[in-house]
Amino acid sequence: MFTVQIDSDQYAVKWQHAVPLVRPTTNGQKGCAGTLCELRRGKPGDKFAEMEKVEVSEAFLSDHDHYDPNVGRKVSLTRALTGFSKETRRQFWQAYHAMRGGKW
Repeated sequence: MFTVQIDSDQYAVKWQHAVPLVRPTTNGQKGCAGTLCELRRGKPGDKFAEMEKVEVSEAFLSDHDHYDPNVGRKVSLTRALTGFSKETRRQFWQAYHAMRGGKW
């Protein structure tokens, strides 16, 4: 989990890994594992559970993929940030890389 301060709001991002998800396929739906990203907004000092839910996004794991939590985090965070401006997305990615200790 990490937080980002944007103007007067504080955003928090939290992931759940290897959660069972339902992936749409050409033949209907299929159960699979994946990563769930939850983005919330609140005031500085708020706990994650008290914050307003802004976005929830998923990253699906293909049958042939090797599970990698870093890839799941990146894909699901990218999807969660689609409605934000370029500058705001940049702030989130800087905080993400700081959380990872500078690793990509």
